[in-house]
Amino acid sequence: LATLRGVPHSRGRTLRRFACSEHVHMSDGKLTAGHILMVCSGVPPPELQQLADKGAWRVTRVDSTAGVLRRLRRETDIDVVLLCPEPPCRPYTELCRDVKFDARTAFISIVFALPPAGELSRADVYACGADDCIELPAPPAEITLRLSNTSRLKRATDSLEDATFVVSSLANAI
Repeated sequence: LATLRGVPHSRGRTLRRFACSEHVHMSDGKLTAGHILMVCSGVPPPELQQLADKGAWRVTRVDSTAGVLRRLRRETDIDVVLLCPEPPCRPYTELCRDVKFDARTAFISIVFALPPAGELSRADVYACGADDCIELPAPPAEITLRLSNTSRLKRATDSLEDATFVVSSLANAI
């Protein structure tokens, strides 16, 4: 941790590790890999339950798609929305479209975790605007890496957004 230094960020306190360019968040004095909003109407698959159990991710679980868009607008520290669709799948694909078409939430990463015999295909998931799709069952290491990459992309986008704001503010001041 000696190689960490604070980097200002509009969405909360963020630290950058120079050795591997990986971002981590401070949450209640504890380092976490990011904040995941997991939307599962039933019990989450065991592969995804491990995310919360390990403690590396701050996972908030909600039981339905109702109110998720409003929550994303209100809570700006959410890095990834992890959707675990169960039939009927239409509310999940509609939520994904709503998030991606709303200018305030368009850059939040959406990842679908598809069950083995689900009614959605990978093509359906990407057609509704998802950033990634994990077909279950999947090894825990793959799930962790894919969520880390998605979270890193979200934070890079946030950094560009912040840089654009700073440059625009300086240009206006001149």
